[in-house]
Amino acid sequence: MKNKKCDPNDIAIKSFFLGPQAENADILADKLLYIFERWFRWRRGLFPTDGRAISPSDKKLKEYKSQTRKLFNSIEILMNLFENEIPKFSPRYIGHMTSEVSIPALIGHIVALLHNPNNISTEASRAGIEIERRAIADLALMLRLKHKNAKGHFTSGGTIANFESLWRAKTRLYDWLSVAACAEEKYGLGLDLFHAGHIGWELYQKFLKTTLEKDCRRFHLSHANPFQAVKNLEKVFSVDFNGPIALIPAHAHYSWEKGLKLIGLGSEDIWPIDVNARGALDLNHLTSEIQRAQKASRPVLLVASVFGSTELGVLDPIDRVGSLLNDFKKDGVDIWHHIDAAYGGFFASMGSLNPEIDQKCAGFAVATSITLDPHKLGYVPFSSGTFICPEEKNYDLQKIEIPYIEHTKKDPTLVTLEGSRAAVGAVSTWLTSNVVGFNSSGYGRILNRTIATRKEFEAALNLNKIVLVAPDAETNILCFSLCGDSRSLVFNNKLNLLFYKRMSPLHKNPPFYVSKTVVLKKKSPRLYKKLVKKWKLIPDSEEIVLIRLVLMNPFLSSKEPDVSYIREFCQEIDRFAPVIARNQHEVFS
Repeated sequence: MKNKKCDPNDIAIKSFFLGPQAENADILADKLLYIFERWFRWRRGLFPTDGRAISPSDKKLKEYKSQTRKLFNSIEILMNLFENEIPKFSPRYIGHMTSEVSIPALIGHIVALLHNPNNISTEASRAGIEIERRAIADLALMLRLKHKNAKGHFTSGGTIANFESLWRAKTRLYDWLSVAACAEEKYGLGLDLFHAGHIGWELYQKFLKTTLEKDCRRFHLSHANPFQAVKNLEKVFSVDFNGPIALIPAHAHYSWEKGLKLIGLGSEDIWPIDVNARGALDLNHLTSEIQRAQKASRPVLLVASVFGSTELGVLDPIDRVGSLLNDFKKDGVDIWHHIDAAYGGFFASMGSLNPEIDQKCAGFAVATSITLDPHKLGYVPFSSGTFICPEEKNYDLQKIEIPYIEHTKKDPTLVTLEGSRAAVGAVSTWLTSNVVGFNSSGYGRILNRTIATRKEFEAALNLNKIVLVAPDAETNILCFSLCGDSRSLVFNNKLNLLFYKRMSPLHKNPPFYVSKTVVLKKKSPRLYKKLVKKWKLIPDSEEIVLIRLVLMNPFLSSKEPDVSYIREFCQEIDRFAPVIARNQHEVFS
């Protein structure tokens, strides 16, 4: 009866996952058996005249058998340890940006492990590099890029992908600045230092034709002694040069501060961009900070925007950021725009299923670089991140020569931060793309259902008078606060920390696994003020503690299980109500 109410296409989605109770174990076991049998056959068929290195008599030796027993015993220990792991595959796990792994992704990961390709070059990974190229093309198509122009590669995660953008943005800025300074010294063009760092590709190529590379090196902050290069730049432009700055929104990932320090800049070189009352990047403040940087002769290393913030899942208006930076470009200020879409990038697969998100996705095509994490909403095993540039010229900025490794044009390693790179992420992503599809009938359908689940969850929580649901959610992340009658923020924060403790992965066996986050007044003043006003709170604390639910499990709202996860979660809140009453009495009696 339950099945009759389900769209057959929604039921078909279930075939892509093992299921909370391993319902598709027969499918996965059959495919894995086929893979291993084929792998064994392939190995036996290569160089068969070489003879066998392990004989039947070898296997009968007691020492040999002892080692195989040792392996089995160690496997038992290992399995026991991992059976105490947090069950992130379960619909009861709604804590962080990880969930069930798809069957195609798992199979792709295992196949790549068996062949152990190192995507450092075609010498070490003939198939892996080709699959990586195809996977990047599939992701570029999902993001509406001109995928024949786009270039990218897989990384160990979003942090390294963000570092890749900083590395390239720094190189481009220093290249442009050095060539412009050389041209200014030679011809007295009237350029100021800020515009010299943002001249754009066309003017850069023009200047390059009229200057000698050895003359430009004196001004290059990477090729020359950087302290001397600064003095040379100051002399040409007659201004003090305090280095470039990065414009990073207040809700951005913590990797940006680490990355800036890695490339030689400090925490003070990050100029935070305010977020608005929704928690998204504020365009007016971004504009004013670019103008402030110009007045201070501080070239902008890059502007970062976030498509799926870690805390609230907010999608910055990347299309409008792109339009704004395009207006600056028309005025001769070409600024690198990196979109950190580690979490939210896969929402692009929904297309017309979600017109509001689809409209923002137009910003990907005009970005300079993009981060994506298949190990989040791609339902691919860890670790799998990607770095993509819509235009090849912004990708091929760094080249390292390696004399002992032969390369082809397809090999990306000469321009990657990481040397040895596993192919598992690329293979998992490519197989997933082929089987499920990064489109509205594949991943788009799955992700659209997770947003519908968030709305269903939201509606259920809103029925409880002790729950305050954070407004403006647009993805599958939902935050809320538990609230006492006093409306005291100090008291509410205490309640939420108590509830989190009961539902934390740090607890032995919680009924659900959740996470928490904090809205800081000093970091997000408009969002803080909005929540205080909307929820009629007493602002006796500088922060608002929120319970955070990441509702990405594809089975969370399934009609098949004997339990309604949403209803049961709400019942857990009802069970917590006496704790609220008791604590409030103790505090305010």
